[in-house]
Amino acid sequence: MKANLQAEQFLIASVILSPQTDAALEAIEKVKPCHFSERAHQDIWQSLSEMMNSGRYIDEGTLEAWMFDQLNANYRAVIMAAMTSCPSAAGLKSYTKSVYELGELRIAEAHLMAAINAINSNGAAIDRVNRALTEVAKIGQTDSDDDFVDPFDAIIQLNDRMEAALAAGNSIAGLSSGFIGIDRLTNGFFGGQLIIVAARPGVGKTSLTMNMAESMALFNQKSKNVLYVSLEMPAVQLIAK
Repeated sequence: MKANLQAEQFLIASVILSPQTDAALEAIEKVKPCHFSERAHQDIWQSLSEMMNSGRYIDEGTLEAWMFDQLNANYRAVIMAAMTSCPSAAGLKSYTKSVYELGELRIAEAHLMAAINAINSNGAAIDRVNRALTEVAKIGQTDSDDDFVDPFDAIIQLNDRMEAALAAGNSIAGLSSGFIGIDRLTNGFFGGQLIIVAARPGVGKTSLTMNMAESMALFNQKSKNVLYVSLEMPAVQLIAK
């Protein structure tokens, strides 16, 4: 997968030229060092991220000094080439989009190649398949959901959810489990949650979660597609629950 080295240079230079702008902050949050194709660009971007996160003043000189202290590396020529070639910082958002998207495609390609190599390797078939599936599952993980969130934005989102639920006549803000007692405790289920149901064997964990899945799929005001995965029961036995 090809890289856009010019966009990588322009992105680095634009952040150095306008480090305090919203576009620069968004670029630092979204683009990771792995999205760059050149090792020098990766190191420079890592240093820029560290400097911005620590609130340090950024220009060509302070960046070079920071990199020398942290990496004992001199990328002065690379930094100067980026600064010289960049027309202006006005295209920062476009450079961010280009570097991020091409980086994601290269990362996905690398995982797919690793999956093919796993399939063609030695060992039991099931182990090779599992290694391949593990590689495929890694695709898109750099687009993580762990970006910094302003707590006031989260409060506004929660308030909007509750107002929408009240307007619709619901007693909970999230997706109903189908069990009134559980809904009262959880206020419903929301996207992004990890909920663990734990109990000793044979007390009905599978039956409970299957009933939840059925309720979410069929009986909520807005029905949802539900994927239920079991590592211990065949499909017929699950449906019988």
